[in-house]
Amino acid sequence: MSKKIYKGYELIKAIADREIKEGSRFLTYNGKMEVIYKGNALWDKDGREEVGNSVIIKQFFELIEDETIDIESINELETYSDDGVEFYDKSDIHKIAKKTNEILQAVKQLNKEIKELKSLDIEISEKEINKALERARNKEYCQVCGVELTEENKYMKNMCYDCKYEEE
Repeated sequence: MSKKIYKGYELIKAIADREIKEGSRFLTYNGKMEVIYKGNALWDKDGREEVGNSVIIKQFFELIEDETIDIESINELETYSDDGVEFYDKSDIHKIAKKTNEILQAVKQLNKEIKELKSLDIEISEKEINKALERARNKEYCQVCGVELTEENKYMKNMCYDCKYEEE
């Protein structure tokens, strides 16, 4: 992970120059505020409140996460077998640590996505569903062309103005 430090105005410029990846996370240098870059703005760590430039300009930010992990690209490490017992070569310890960090980053990414999905406030009551169904059932359609009849295009009970002119 990169340990890049940005002054507030440098971060704003890097965003404007499209040097910052969508989803990048930053921690203020004093560690009091975590922000995430998405949709051309910096948001609080929960993504609910936009952080204004007047706040950004006064801070130093440390890049703490700047990439998303393609989970499908994480491959297993090679193991060696001796009498049916699998083991890793001692010289591969750095590979094991790197792979562990990759997996940890992927788990954090998945956890963040799960939290974002859980925070979506999608509630539709049964009453609202029934109202929508009733409105759909009560619509009238032109018996000639099948278009939905509205106040603007309704000629008579089962015909639109367009079809009226075609009959004449």
